[in-house]
Amino acid sequence: MEVLGVLIARISGMPLPDYLHKRIFAPLGMKDTGFWVPQDKLYRLAACPACVPGFTGRRTPDDPARDSRWSQPPVFPSGGAGLVSTASDYWKFAQMLVNYGVLGNVQIISRRSAELMTTNRLTAEQLGFPPFTETSDNVNTPAMPGTGFGLSLSIVEDTAKQSSLSSTGNFHWAGAFGTDWVGDRCKNLVLIIMTQSGYNPKLMADFTDSAYQTIRD
Repeated sequence: MEVLGVLIARISGMPLPDYLHKRIFAPLGMKDTGFWVPQDKLYRLAACPACVPGFTGRRTPDDPARDSRWSQPPVFPSGGAGLVSTASDYWKFAQMLVNYGVLGNVQIISRRSAELMTTNRLTAEQLGFPPFTETSDNVNTPAMPGTGFGLSLSIVEDTAKQSSLSSTGNFHWAGAFGTDWVGDRCKNLVLIIMTQSGYNPKLMADFTDSAYQTIRD
């Protein structure tokens, strides 16, 4: 993904942040999404806490908003990570993918591209290697059972093997500090959770289960 970010910048002749803003963020109305937060919006940036060593349960600020690494442009805008956003902005992007590349009257990508992004591209053999497996005592076990991988998104292949309620074909990807989302085309549904407590699969599973249990078919 880092290489893709560099290729986009070189082919378009634009810095990656400018390209993403022009081609994706601005057309979708994602006014609070980027690689850094302007000074006049820093007061809205949530600080990210880190656990204090020793299993004390206490937390200490790991990335205070005022001096955040996102308070200024990065030296290298990564094609694979580093964006900050809001729940409403994130919904626009996710709903666009659920709608096969369209949000309202705006088409960001073609329907075929959206289908390719959300179709598993890996074989069963490839899914048998990290990061799709975890190794303990020389035994490989699936890290994400029933899940494949599309073009930058994980794809639900087998709902019976999932740790939470889902639909076949659901897609998602988690953020580093505790954000996660799910796109469900079967139910025209987007689920978004934004915490600042580190990635927590159990929390996301509970959140997803709670959302699906409110649905009446």
